[in-house]
Amino acid sequence: MAVLLAITGCTPKPEKVLQKMIKKMAEVNSYDLNVKLGVHGQFPQLTTLNLEGAKLLPGAIIFDLMGPVDLTKDLAYKLSGSAKYRLQDSEIKFVGDLLYQGNTLFLKLSEIPDLKMADLTDLKNNWYKFDFDSFALAKQITDPKETKVDEQKNKKLRKLVQKINFFEIVSDNGIDNLDGIRTYHYSIKVNKDAMDKFFHEATEIFEERKLTALEEKELDKNLENWSQITGQVWVGEKDYYLYRIELGTQVESEDSGTTRYDMALDLRDFNKKFEINEPENVREFNMAEIFMPGLDLALPEAGSGDINSVEEMLKGIEGVSDEELQKKLDELKIELDKVK
Repeated sequence: MAVLLAITGCTPKPEKVLQKMIKKMAEVNSYDLNVKLGVHGQFPQLTTLNLEGAKLLPGAIIFDLMGPVDLTKDLAYKLSGSAKYRLQDSEIKFVGDLLYQGNTLFLKLSEIPDLKMADLTDLKNNWYKFDFDSFALAKQITDPKETKVDEQKNKKLRKLVQKINFFEIVSDNGIDNLDGIRTYHYSIKVNKDAMDKFFHEATEIFEERKLTALEEKELDKNLENWSQITGQVWVGEKDYYLYRIELGTQVESEDSGTTRYDMALDLRDFNKKFEINEPENVREFNMAEIFMPGLDLALPEAGSGDINSVEEMLKGIEGVSDEELQKKLDELKIELDKVK
């Protein structure tokens, strides 16, 4: 009996392990990532993407990416991998590199499919740049004076993350040897109440307000969907790092039937120093050059033109009350958050 008590006493409760894991991961500055994302269901052919009532075929969209992620200052990563679009027995595949640094995304493709809808040959083996700060709206709503405030808010958010149990334990699957690493292996599901608490408190931290009635309604709807997510986690027995997580759920739709979403994420080399540098010989991405050669649709530079702020732009809309404008802005914010 004494031996049994000694053995069981050395094994921490699964809930405590997850709490330690979340706290440990909130302090991580970098890691090497391997992520696989899959969406399995019914999809249209590429030539009929924009056609209403287009025939849907069994297929999948699959992303497979790997590379270093650096969180030391701002988010930066350099990932290599592929994206596949499968329909029945056919498949198109993109292979390339993604690099993100300083609010700028860089893309280089090394393998490109032959698409009738667009000539993508210029994208091959060339780095292209997507500068999110170059969009006028982003420039206008970004205030450099808020940088220090944002840093304080980020610290508060990290503390919030550390105390929230995002997952509930479904079963304890014992100790697994994962690539030579001893790990605690648990089956899990999303903790609906904890997620609800997180979004309420995160809104108060970042926006210093409570959720609106419309946002509450949208959150409840999303939480109901997220509560169907189940998966498994592998947490280091010695260091409590998250080494692997698998999540999945399925959604029913009248239009496309059952759609299955899967994710598998492997993390290694925690807090290792990675060199992520901006590539050389970068081109500015212009969608018109790819899909409509000869037509220049370059975006205007931030601050150009007569409209120098969002406020002035809104003042230019006549016949709409301030209350109605605010309502529309709240609705737009929710839709933008969904896209993110």
